Amino acid sequence: MISALACYLVCTLLLVLQSSAGRLHSRQSPTECPTKRTYIAVSGDTCAKIATAHSVPRGSLIAINKVRPDCADLRVGQVLCLPEPCALYPVEIGMTCQDIVEQNLLTYEQLLEWNSYLDSGCTNLLAGDEVCVSPPAPLPSPTTSPAPSTLQKRVYATSIVDPPGPVPRGTTKNCGQYYEVKSGDYCDSIADRYSIDYQLFRDINPAIDAQCTNLIPGLYYCVSPTENWNQTATSTTATSAYATAPAPTTSGTTANCYEWYVVQSGDTCNRIAMSYSITIDDIRRWNPSVRADCSNLRSGRAYCVHGDPASPTTPMSTPAQATATPAM
Repeated sequence: MISALACYLVCTLLLVLQSSAGRLHSRQSPTECPTKRTYIAVSGDTCAKIATAHSVPRGSLIAINKVRPDCADLRVGQVLCLPEPCALYPVEIGMTCQDIVEQNLLTYEQLLEWNSYLDSGCTNLLAGDEVCVSPPAPLPSPTTSPAPSTLQKRVYATSIVDPPGPVPRGTTKNCGQYYEVKSGDYCDSIADRYSIDYQLFRDINPAIDAQCTNLIPGLYYCVSPTENWNQTATSTTATSAYATAPAPTTSGTTANCYEWYVVQSGDTCNRIAMSYSITIDDIRRWNPSVRADCSNLRSGRAYCVHGDPASPTTPMSTPAQATATPAM
């Protein structure tokens, strides 16, 4: 009688342990992970922390693992399926999907495709999160050494777009996406955000110094070049040929100009001068209608930013200034 009871208790205990182990295994191992990329949660982890560390949007991480929106049910030891990595863009307070689309030169459809957790009206966009602004793509195999010509982490752009604002002098024109530098930005953070190799980022923006100490807030830097970014179009005219102004000019502007810039609202002489590595004296010499305090820049007008050099006898009376009235 006692042996039968003991056997019953032992058998029951074994069944319970087996069942518990099965449930634990099923909780810790996602049944299907389409990306084949997993991560085991550790103490102190949050969905936001995990997402940032693996270059994925927090919303995508939550959606693919079907955890609560606040991630309160994340447990130590839980195995999470990781979405494919992408270039991330931070969502600021008051920002809309349309803002993100315009600032990153995307289409609304691309934004929703790359961030499938967003609803069609983009009403679940949350400040503090990050969204994909490049196609999610698998990481390169660690056993494969990339060829020297493919050092970038992402594919080349397939089309060229116009920069939405002033760019540093020398930045490649064969570019599919630009980023406006903000105060506090660093080269490595920009390179990581847009999944571009650090050296390639500097190569396509040669105005950046070796230590990356001269990023200029307000200027647009290329972050996605085309494959032929360092090639010059065969149809380019000789450097001695003057260029035609792409928009109406102001009174007195020189016609002997090799390069033009169309002023946009908010532009200043200092910003334009830094962008094209020229001085305010240069701007005023080639565009004599510009006042000494640079208070009369006109949006939509073309200003010469690379004209004939000054005569050796021409005095340079106006030093470059850090402040100026922005274009209206």
